[in-house]
Amino acid sequence: MVNVIKRGGKKQKFSAEKLRNSVRKAVIDAGFKVAGKKKLIDEVSKETIDWIKEEGEVRTEDITDCILSQLDEESPKVAKSWRKFDRKYKS
Repeated sequence: MVNVIKRGGKKQKFSAEKLRNSVRKAVIDAGFKVAGKKKLIDEVSKETIDWIKEEGEVRTEDITDCILSQLDEESPKVAKSWRKFDRKYKS
């Protein structure tokens, strides 16, 4: 079982579906259709999930950093959307 350490220090079981949904939401918020960015969503999700499974226990911030580094390379507009959401709702 892989745990995620939340910002407040609480541990939670990792959910691959929750991660995929977050990437999907960033794609939609950036103004793209999910179908048009399915490959991006799948690749970013898979690479991040594989990394998390290797680590065994990760912090939420590290997951976000991993996703954003991939999005910065593959789709800066989606990365910008993710950061905008984080600033608005998680600050």
